[in-house]
Amino acid sequence: MLKTSEDALGLPVHEMRLHIHPFEGSGDGLCGSFHRVKEPITVTRAEIIYQRRVAVLDYALRVGNVAEACRVFGISRTRYYEWKGVADRYGLAALLPKERRAPPDARRHSHCAWRPARTPADPLGMG
Repeated sequence: MLKTSEDALGLPVHEMRLHIHPFEGSGDGLCGSFHRVKEPITVTRAEIIYQRRVAVLDYALRVGNVAEACRVFGISRTRYYEWKGVADRYGLAALLPKERRAPPDARRHSHCAWRPARTPADPLGMG
């Protein structure tokens, strides 16, 4: 007879199984929770970047080794110290990425950068 890890450790083995009644549910009030309308959760790209930066700083603080934290997250130590400096000076909210301007409409300025394209409605291209 093979010994399991519970037997080797001298732990009691309880042959118990969780049984959830198909009509009554588990009794926690969540029966049919998949039928509830769920609000969509939207996470922006900026929030993902912010959470990663905070996670890097937190991991380095917990482990106490910046080089290991940078290896785990795949960033350079220079980048870590940039983020740490920003967080120390301005607070964690400053780790949110900056808003960038949207690129100009490429169709409108396709032939040159200084003058809009001519259209039948605007034959002189004055925009």
